[in-house]
Amino acid sequence: KERSYKYYDRFNYNIYKKALRRKQLIPKPCTVCGTTKDICGHHYNYKHPFKVIWLCNSCHIKLHFCIKRIESYYIENRAFNLWL
Repeated sequence: KERSYKYYDRFNYNIYKKALRRKQLIPKPCTVCGTTKDICGHHYNYKHPFKVIWLCNSCHIKLHFCIKRIESYYIENRAFNLWL
């Protein structure tokens, strides 16, 4: 039986969290603003659990807001272009 992408995303996220607990993966300062408070790792792809961009919580939220706006812009423009 083939497993869904969500299963592998969750599995690799758990690998990432375990590496953090074991100090195998050490958080760095925020890539955007340089702060060292409330640091979390942003994954572009959970297939690679150790490839992360270190961001503070504030910058991480802003990044996801921008990603959602870009995706919705793309979807709206694609739908509009198909309609023409």
